[in-house]
Amino acid sequence: MTFSQHSLDKLEIYGISREVIVESLGLPLYEFQDVVEGSRIKVVQVEQAMFVLVVNAISENVITIYRTDVRTVSNRREANRWV
Repeated sequence: MTFSQHSLDKLEIYGISREVIVESLGLPLYEFQDVVEGSRIKVVQVEQAMFVLVVNAISENVITIYRTDVRTVSNRREANRWV
């Protein structure tokens, strides 16, 4: 799995290493397809926080990572954005 520079910058902001993310991908909380962007969404837990990894469906490149919560995940599912 490769990381875009943008995703590496975000990891630095959050103080998370690539290794921690790769490890957390072994047991994602959720996996979705973003019907608007066509990307894969992986929701993982790192320590006490939930994060979304946006992954290019073809190249498997991690595009970005950001914090999320259960409510946001539920809203995107209910809106049929993430299936």
